[in-house]
This record gives sequence, structure tokens and C-alpha cells, in this order.
Amino acid sequence: MKPWLLLLCLALSGDILAQTLPQPVRPVVDLVGTVDPVSRRTLTGQITRLETETNWRVRVLVQQNETPGKQIKTYWGLNERSVLVVLDLKQTNPLFFNVGTQVRAKLPRTFWQELQSRYGNQYYIGENGRGKALVSAVGAIDQSLRQGGRATVPGLSGDHWLLTFASSVLGGLVVGFACHPRRPGEVWHWPGLMFSAPLWSILFLIFGLGVVLVRTADWVPVLQNSAGFLVAAGIAFLVPTPQRAEPDSR
Repeated sequence: MKPWLLLLCLALSGDILAQTLPQPVRPVVDLVGTVDPVSRRTLTGQITRLETETNWRVRVLVQQNETPGKQIKTYWGLNERSVLVVLDLKQTNPLFFNVGTQVRAKLPRTFWQELQSRYGNQYYIGENGRGKALVSAVGAIDQSLRQGGRATVPGLSGDHWLLTFASSVLGGLVVGFACHPRRPGEVWHWPGLMFSAPLWSILFLIFGLGVVLVRTADWVPVLQNSAGFLVAAGIAFLVPTPQRAEPDSR
């Protein structure tokens, strides 16, 4: 087929598909029929409330073999305050976003990359379903826009928390071993705590607590990480160390 004829066919198919878009206009268009009715109603409610209360516009498109292309922008009247959430079932990571400039000023590229990797990966979708993945992604966008913008996705997944907990425990081990007594009669070696501060503070305060605090207001993971840090420090401190030979004073 000649290139110009192929382009003409694609343009005509896009126009035909655009004419089949549901009327009246709705905020969630599922061209595949894969989103369950409960998730569709939840998405519609989230999107409607956000637009009514804040004037930020979010729309959801599910596609696979056919796409309305640029016609969808006219269909929804997308502008600089709009977010188009697309679930493309042909892709390995099917979730991606088309973001207006005003939205991107509030939610930078790192936010969208983390959002895609968290809710668009095959493990999350396989365990929770496509409808749940869309509801979670739109919910995160809703919360972040209402907060005036942020660089990270709100909420803390189980796997992400486990990494912060492991970092906190590792920081506690560093503290415990660094505080071992070095001299006879010494209860604990406080200079060791100071010298090791750059390492254990990064592990515990930044990668342990810091990551949790910027993503959730829930105090449970904060308490869990703090407890892991203290318990690990206590265990490491109580582990006996080889006795150092005293220098011969004779």
C-alpha cells in the first residue's frame, strides 16, 4: 500500500472512531470494555468532584487496537489544566499520561514516572485489576492537585515501606556496632556514634523516615521504622566483640 493511501486510511479510521465515541460526553471512555462498572462509577465520581471543586480536569481513556488519536482532545476539550490518563493494553506498562502545562508546573515529571511505575506495572495490575489501577492513579492525582502539587506520589506501597524498614534496621546496626566500648570500664563509645553519624543518619533519617514522611501522614510506618532502628541498634550493641590485647606496660 502506498504511504499516502495508508495515511488516508488511518485518518479516516480515526474520524470514524471519533464518531463512535459515546454521547453525551462522559469522563471515562472504555473502548475495550475492560473496566468493571464499580470502578467506572468510582472514577466518574472522583473526576466530577475534582473538576467541580478545583477546576482541574482529569479524563480516562482505555484503548487497545483502536485509538481516537487527536480527536479525543476535541471530544473532551482538553486544555492546560487537564490530565489525560490512558490505559493502553498493547503496552507492557499500559498506563501513561498526557499532561497540560499548568498541571506539569504542579506535578513534575518525577511524579508521573513514579505514578506509572507504581500503578502501571504488571504485578500491580495482575493482583488488583485494571479498574483498581485506574482508580488508584486518579486518586493520587486528585490528592496531589488538591494539596497544591508535589514531587512524589502520595501513599506508601508495601514493597516501598519494606525498603525503608530495611534501611532503618541497617542504620541501627551501624549505630550499635559503632558504640561498642573501646576501653576497659567504658560503658559505650560515644565518639563512635559521632563518627558514624553521616552513615546512620542517611540510612535512618533520610531513606528510613524521610521517604515515609513525604509520602504519607500515617504514623504506623514511622513507629515501625523507629522501632526497627532501636532494636537493631540494641542487638548490635550487645553482640560481643573480640577482646583487644592490652599493650604491655613493662
